[in-house]
Amino acid sequence: MLCTYLKGDDFDVEAAHNGSDALARLATEQFDLLVLDIMMPGMDGLAVLGELRPHNTIPVLILSARGEEIDDIVRPGLGADDYLCKPCNPKVLSARIRALLRLAESRELRGEPRPRWR
Repeated sequence: MLCTYLKGDDFDVEAAHNGSDALARLATEQFDLLVLDIMMPGMDGLAVLGELRPHNTIPVLILSARGEEIDDIVRPGLGADDYLCKPCNPKVLSARIRALLRLAESRELRGEPRPRWR
């Protein structure tokens, strides 16, 4: 449902249905932002973030259905840029994505490099 809404809101959206697939795609393709669900089959979103962050500074917005994990998500060093609790309003998700993209763009304009996945 969120993919459909975001596509209708002029985002180019691609979905991976588990953490391993997401990491494989991030290794071979470039994306502007990652919306990462914590509860995925196999490798959960926090494990994906842990694998991703040492090599990639892509903006990451976490979706969580479990409010008690929010402290872990925003803990310094984990690396999420923002989070929303599910279920979330698609308009709020879209606004948060746009804000993160603007922030990333301003960093690039200042000449701060964005390392790519290696």
